[in-house]
Amino acid sequence: MKFHTKPALRVMPAAQVQISLPVQGVLRDVRHAFLGLCIDVGQKVLGAMMEADRTRCAGPRECPTLHGGPCVAAAPPVSSYWAASALRCADREPA
Repeated sequence: MKFHTKPALRVMPAAQVQISLPVQGVLRDVRHAFLGLCIDVGQKVLGAMMEADRTRCAGPRECPTLHGGPCVAAAPPVSSYWAASALRCADREPA
C-alpha cells in the first residue's frame, strides 16, 4: 500500500504592513459592527431555543379552542406557571 504524505509546512516570517489611520478606523468600526451582529444573532437564537424548550414542556402560549376562540382558563401566576411547566417537563422526559 502506498502512503501519501504532505510536505511539511514552512513558517513564513511575519510581514510588516503599514495601514493609514482612516483605514484603521474603518477596520475598527467593521470589527465592532461584526461583534454587535454576532451578539444580536446569538441572543435571538438563544431566545428561540428557550421558547422551543418552553413550548415542548408547557405547550403553546396560545391554546385556541376548536372554534378559534381564546382559552377559557386563566393563566396561573408566573412563578407557579414556570414551576408547573418544569414538573410537566420532568414527567415527559424519557427515563
